[in-house]
Amino acid sequence: MPSGIRRKTFSLKLLANLTNKPNRSMKKKIIGRWGCSANIFCVEGITNMKKLLGFVFGLGLLAAPTFAADAPKEPIKIGEINSYKAVPLYTENYRRGWTLAVEEINAAGGIHGRKVKVIDRDDLGTPGEALRVAQELTLNEKVDILTGCMFGNICIALGDYAKQNKMPLIRLFGDFELPETQRENDYAFGLYSLFVTARAPAAYLADKHIDVTRWASIAPNYAYGHQAAQIFSTYLAKQNPKVQWLPTYWFPVGKLDAAATIGAIQRKRVDGVFNCSFASDVSQLVRVSTRRGFAKGKTIVSLETGMPESMNTLGTEVPEGWIMTGYPSEQIKTAEHKAFVDRYKKRWGKTPGWMSLNGYNVYKFIFAAMEKAPSLKPQDIVRAMEDGLTIQSPIGKLEMRAADHISTQGIWVGVSHVEKGHPMLKDWEYYPGDRLLIDGSKVNPLQKTTEKKR
Repeated sequence: MPSGIRRKTFSLKLLANLTNKPNRSMKKKIIGRWGCSANIFCVEGITNMKKLLGFVFGLGLLAAPTFAADAPKEPIKIGEINSYKAVPLYTENYRRGWTLAVEEINAAGGIHGRKVKVIDRDDLGTPGEALRVAQELTLNEKVDILTGCMFGNICIALGDYAKQNKMPLIRLFGDFELPETQRENDYAFGLYSLFVTARAPAAYLADKHIDVTRWASIAPNYAYGHQAAQIFSTYLAKQNPKVQWLPTYWFPVGKLDAAATIGAIQRKRVDGVFNCSFASDVSQLVRVSTRRGFAKGKTIVSLETGMPESMNTLGTEVPEGWIMTGYPSEQIKTAEHKAFVDRYKKRWGKTPGWMSLNGYNVYKFIFAAMEKAPSLKPQDIVRAMEDGLTIQSPIGKLEMRAADHISTQGIWVGVSHVEKGHPMLKDWEYYPGDRLLIDGSKVNPLQKTTEKKR
C-alpha cells in the first residue's frame, strides 16, 4: 500500500476514535495521556487536541469551518452630504430626522440582518467640496448610496456625479435646471420637487379666489431662486391670464438689502409680491416690511417661511396674513403623524420641523429600496426605486415615480398668524405632489442605462 494511503487510513481511524463516544479502554488511554476525564477536558488536553486536529487538517482530510453564519455582518453604508455649517437652522433638523429613522431601522434588526451606518460629510455649502467628499465616500468608504444636499447648485453637481459614477443618489430636491418633462438621469432621485413647492401657493390663490394681477418677485440669485420664481409665475399665469410681472429683484444668498428692495417695490405700486428668500434674508425682509407697513393692501406669498424652522426663529415677529408654504406639525392629527411627533419629541425633546420630516422620509425611501432590491448593486437599488416603490410615511403613503424619479410628497399652504405668542399657519391646505406634478407619461428620460440591463 502506498505510504500516502496508509497515512490517510490511519488518520481517518484516529479521527473516528476521537470524535465517537470513547469506550472504557479508550477512556483510560485518554485519561492517562491528558490527565483529565473523558467528559471534562483540561486545558492541556484541549491544547493537545488542537495540535492533533491541526495535523489531521494538514493532511487535507477536513475542510476548516468558515463560521460565516456566526461572523458579524458588515453594515450597510450610506454617504450623507449636507451643508451643516452653512445652514444649520435647516440641516440640524434634517440630521435629527434621518438619525431617528436610522435608529428605528437598526432597533428593528436592520435591513436583511445588516445594521445601517451613516457616514456624513459637510459640503461647506459649495459644489466643489460636495464633489470632493462624494468621491471620498464612494472610493474610500465604499458607501452603497449617496444622499443629502440642501442647495440647488450642489444638488445639480451631485446629480452629475451620480450619473458619471453610476452611484444611486436620493436628495431632498430633484434637479433645478431641467424642465419637468425631462428626467435628470437614471441614478438621481428626489424626495420632492420645486415644481410642487412653487406651484402650491398659486393653486391656493386660485382655490381661495384671490385675484391679484400686478406682481413683483424677490429671489436669491442662484438655481433655486431662478426656478422658484419662474415656476410660480408660469403656473399663476395659467390660473389668471391677466397677471403682470415686473422684473425680479435678485440678491446674493445671505446678502439681501431688504430696505432697498422694499423701497424699490413700493415705488412700483404692485398688489402682489412673491418671495423665496430664507434664513437670515427672510428675517430681514419680514422686519423691514413690518416697520414700513409694506404688506398693507398687498398679497404676500412667501415660499417656505411657514416652516417651523423659520417661524420659530421669527417668533412673534411673524407677519400677519402672509400666504406661506409650510408644515403645521402640531396641527396634523392623523394617528401616524401624531406617533411620529411623539417619537421625535421623546428622542429630541422638541417638535419636528419641516427638515426633520424630510430627513426621515428620505431615509425611509432608502431603506425601502434596499429591502426590496435583490442586492446592493447600484442597478438593483435603482430598479427597486423605479418599481412602484412606496413608503408609509408620517404624512401617509408616498410613492417614488418611475418616470421622473420624484416622490409624491406634497406641501402645505396657509396664512401666517400669531396666537397667544405662538406663530402658526391657519386656514391651511395640503397639496399632494401628484396633484401638481405633470403626468408621468409626458416625462422623457435622458438615458436608458438601467432599462437596457433589465
